[in-house]
Amino acid sequence: MKTFFADTSVFIEMSRTGEGVFKEVLRLASHDKAKLFVSVVVVAEYWAGKSMNFKANREEGKILFEKFEVIDVSLKIAKKAGEIRRKHNTDLPDALIAATALEHNAQLATLNTKHFENIPGLKIWQPKVFKA
Repeated sequence: MKTFFADTSVFIEMSRTGEGVFKEVLRLASHDKAKLFVSVVVVAEYWAGKSMNFKANREEGKILFEKFEVIDVSLKIAKKAGEIRRKHNTDLPDALIAATALEHNAQLATLNTKHFENIPGLKIWQPKVFKA
């Protein structure tokens, strides 16, 4: 069984278009082929968007995130994220997301591969239909 961590881009795509990577990881999970996780950092990034000023968008966000197990940032993840930030000049939120996926030996589902592609050991996943 695959383990997926979803990046913020996956949730934004779903809320804007109703399509995309989000539906594919849900499909895999519904067939017991995947476990779905998300970093608490992704939740914070999503909720920081101006669209969250509207109650309907907050309600939609609750529904989107309920399908994923939310993982907190531990001391080990925080240290790994600091290392990733320092060595690869990655933005801190992305470093925290990557470190969380690495800690859980998970593939990262993202539309922003450029943010993560230089991080050693991180497995990036996109359905074939979405690969550039």
